[in-house]
Amino acid sequence: MLATLTGKEVVVVEQAKLPDMRSLPPRGYERFSEADLSRRWQAGVHHNALLATIRKSLPAPADEEPASEGAPLA
Repeated sequence: MLATLTGKEVVVVEQAKLPDMRSLPPRGYERFSEADLSRRWQAGVHHNALLATIRKSLPAPADEEPASEGAPLA
């Protein structure tokens, strides 16, 4: 429709072929192991020294009772 309105020719782009998922080896039950989860978690998370320092200097949250519905927040 846009091509017709702008007077341009429609160009059909060939889409990339998707891999056959059945031919790929599954990770199997290893994906549920605690060590696998920990290893993948550590690979995606990096240590930030600034955030670690700020977190140590923050006071622990005070135990407060949650406000009831309709009550103004303190």
